[in-house]
Amino acid sequence: MRPSRLERISVDTTVQPKAITHPTDAKLYLKALVALVRQARKCGLELRQAYTRLAKRAAVQVGRYAHARPMRRMRVGDRADNRKQDGRLGRNHLLGVAGDAMNVLLVAAGHNLRLILNWLRLFIAWLLAALMSSSAQPDTSQVA
Repeated sequence: MRPSRLERISVDTTVQPKAITHPTDAKLYLKALVALVRQARKCGLELRQAYTRLAKRAAVQVGRYAHARPMRRMRVGDRADNRKQDGRLGRNHLLGVAGDAMNVLLVAAGHNLRLILNWLRLFIAWLLAALMSSSAQPDTSQVA
């Protein structure tokens, strides 16, 4: 190869998505068990029990648990994670769908109360400022 061809190099960094699964103990156990049983049969060894059905069932169960875990997280309260802090919608300790509904209503009532309290604070501050300004003005109606 000539050195002039190495002056400029093009690199393709395109990432291709692959269907890769992460190994679990149950999958590795099943793979090893199948390979060992196959090798034992090849060598003419008679096995009393191969445990292939048990290993297959364990691998299937692991797959089901892995699939069910994200589904369990998708509850009504968890879907609004990004909006929880705005409305002070914290952890829901009430049970079930009715509990979720009660929690949302209580949070909404709390939000309305905060709005009312802010309005009252502003009104009282305005009222105090008006009273202070009227008492600070000299009374010119009395002539001595």
